[in-house]
Amino acid sequence: MSSWIQRAKEVLKSIVEKAKKSCDENLKVRISFIGYRDHGEELRFVIRNFTEDVKLVQSFIDGAKATGGKDVPEDVTGGLNKCLEQKWEPNSTK
Repeated sequence: MSSWIQRAKEVLKSIVEKAKKSCDENLKVRISFIGYRDHGEELRFVIRNFTEDVKLVQSFIDGAKATGGKDVPEDVTGGLNKCLEQKWEPNSTK
């Protein structure tokens, strides 16, 4: 699983960097991170709320680690619900 997480970290950083570059660095980027784990884990979600400080979120993502691994399903739906609970801009598409 750790190789998948490492690859996800790399892709997330790349997406933000490419989006900013495609707009000549004039793009206002707000980014958040929702990490989710298996159902029943004590710390099931790790959340970094929306911020314009991309480096802060990238650092948060770098520090994310997989724990548990009890082979029960990950709480994907719970992670999506946490995404919807974030403070989105009124004109955001979710």
